Amino acid sequence: MISTPALTECLLNLALQRSLAGFQQALKRTLDQFALSGWAVIFPPTTAVDGRPVFIAHGIKSAGSPLLAVASKQGFEAIFPTQGLTARIITTLAREISPDPSHRCRVLRTKREKGGEFVLFCYRPGTAEDFSALEIEILSQVGRLLDRCFVALARQQEQEFFGGLFKLVCDLHPDGLCVLDQRRRPILENKLFRTHMLVWTRGAEAVAQVNLPKLTLLPAVWQQACDEAFAAYQRNPLSPAARLVVSHGPVVFLEQKVNPVETLEGTVRYLAFQNTLGAIPYVLLTSSQKRSHARRLPSLERLAEQHRFSAREVEVARLVLEGASAAEIVERLKVAMPTVKTHIRHLLQKSGVKTRLQFVSLCHR
Repeated sequence: MISTPALTECLLNLALQRSLAGFQQALKRTLDQFALSGWAVIFPPTTAVDGRPVFIAHGIKSAGSPLLAVASKQGFEAIFPTQGLTARIITTLAREISPDPSHRCRVLRTKREKGGEFVLFCYRPGTAEDFSALEIEILSQVGRLLDRCFVALARQQEQEFFGGLFKLVCDLHPDGLCVLDQRRRPILENKLFRTHMLVWTRGAEAVAQVNLPKLTLLPAVWQQACDEAFAAYQRNPLSPAARLVVSHGPVVFLEQKVNPVETLEGTVRYLAFQNTLGAIPYVLLTSSQKRSHARRLPSLERLAEQHRFSAREVEVARLVLEGASAAEIVERLKVAMPTVKTHIRHLLQKSGVKTRLQFVSLCHR
């Protein structure tokens, strides 16, 4: 007999969870109220999990299931067609994960209003009583509540991710900043970024304009870089078992001279973040205005001629003067990190200095 007060308390506890681990434990306590020998839940994709179903189960037979073997390597989206779950797949999966071939099984399916289908597999020993009509009705109602709690958890984690991402990026790059989702819709965009884009598209005289556009018009080459970044993400699937992955993909450096003393620099960076509920790809656009000094190049040319820098060492030296890190030099020159470090070490040795800062100071004399 199901205890209504105990079930209600379990559902309230489930709704208050803010982590996937806590959600799984609360989900188990909730379904334990129905005296099941095993159960499995498929939560349909939400915005926060980037189109990936989430599978949670307890007491099932996972070994020997071909469908679960594929899902463990490629994620559940690999075994479910994009148009939705078919009866054949549901029946096959229910049979493969049954704790025992003799156990009774009931599969409850609930459609979401905005797309997607929640699926609950319930098992009982063959010797036990079959599921009554009342139990099935209660399980159906509970299933709808479980899915609503999962959606709330996904949205909470997405908000926490946004907050952490914006704080991190704003601390590291206080200049122009814009973050776009997969559809290239701005999620965050500050005024300085729009100013820089205005200069980029309309020239230096556009800075004097008071009324800035509400949305940035990205140059075609930036849009192409965004598309290439997302395409790279799709070709490089992340392990569904991973809990946190932050990676940088294609980086495109864009420069356009605004006037003799200012250069508008833009960088398109790809950021893939995988939280406990799935992977969310974003494109992070940053821009900054830096003053360039005309005397730098003559000083560098003088040093290069005096100390016999190689052509590659001159390229590295130019990037060092621009403030590029070793990792950025690797990306721009498409060479290995040890090679870059060797070039920098030779530059310092030939110039008679010990640090990069001293080298930059020497070029400014």
